[in-house]
Amino acid sequence: MPAFILITMVGCIETYADGIAVQRTSYRKPRPIDFRSVQGAINADGLGSFIAGALGTVPNTVYSMSVGVMELTGVAARRIGWWGGLFFILLAFSPKICAIVSSMPSPVAGAYILMILVLLFGHGLRMVNEEVMTFEVGIAVCLGFWVGVGFQGEFLYNEMMPEWARLFLSNGTTSGGLTAIVVMLLLSFRKRSRDRASVPLNVSSLLELRPLVQTFCKRLAWDQKAENRLMLIAEEALLFLLENKEKSKNGEKPAQLHVKLSQIGNEAEIEYVSTPSNTNAESALQALSDVGEANAESEFSLRLLRGMAKEVKHLQYHGTDYLLLRVDSSS
Repeated sequence: MPAFILITMVGCIETYADGIAVQRTSYRKPRPIDFRSVQGAINADGLGSFIAGALGTVPNTVYSMSVGVMELTGVAARRIGWWGGLFFILLAFSPKICAIVSSMPSPVAGAYILMILVLLFGHGLRMVNEEVMTFEVGIAVCLGFWVGVGFQGEFLYNEMMPEWARLFLSNGTTSGGLTAIVVMLLLSFRKRSRDRASVPLNVSSLLELRPLVQTFCKRLAWDQKAENRLMLIAEEALLFLLENKEKSKNGEKPAQLHVKLSQIGNEAEIEYVSTPSNTNAESALQALSDVGEANAESEFSLRLLRGMAKEVKHLQYHGTDYLLLRVDSSS
């Protein structure tokens, strides 16, 4: 059972990463990742594996090589997926078609697979380097990679391990993924913040945010200008989430807002976790165009966030909105 649980968890992480990579490859213009679609892919993957297990057959999983195929061919239309699925069904019932595919010379297939893996490896590097590679991320990625290579190549004394451990650690994806998960869990305790609060998602909660921000800035020895800027960004982000809650179908339901302040080098991070909304802040910031003085109040919160925050990241799931704002202490 532990082996099945671990393999399923690693497969879930693979589906998560592939869902992000597919979205980045599918669109001509960059756009924020729709994590609701990623979550849907994980749900579909899990449901398919559950059905396969109930029927006594092997579980299914997504194949990362598809991302490399999309980048290599430049074709990402959804109808290609439907036709590809139909082709796989034909393969299952048509031995002659399988024989044609199997007759491909090994050097040709090897060169094709090599190119796909190179492109896929590039996608992985870009995902890791989206943000500055911190000490924690570097340790998790590099250690996970080499532990996976070591177990896959049987360089780490595999024969000295129990049979149940060799069963799943001999796979590089499983052993490397488990190593990265454990390292990130251990190192995440260093980033636990004292500056956190849970408040109702309404305008009156602005009064509770101010002492939280003041205490945080005082401990970091920030000047008054930096404190005012951080407070302004915190207020406008709360107002943005509140406006979207009122516009969405969740507007009638009481909602909680979980706030956390963290120090990352010389910068501060504000994390908001709230009820889901229909508008993505990153998409809205990208689509924000200049307006005249007649309607200067339009999208006012977004304009302040774009002008004063160093980074805005808004991840939307089916049941949660996660908004992260990064603020520099300098003017």
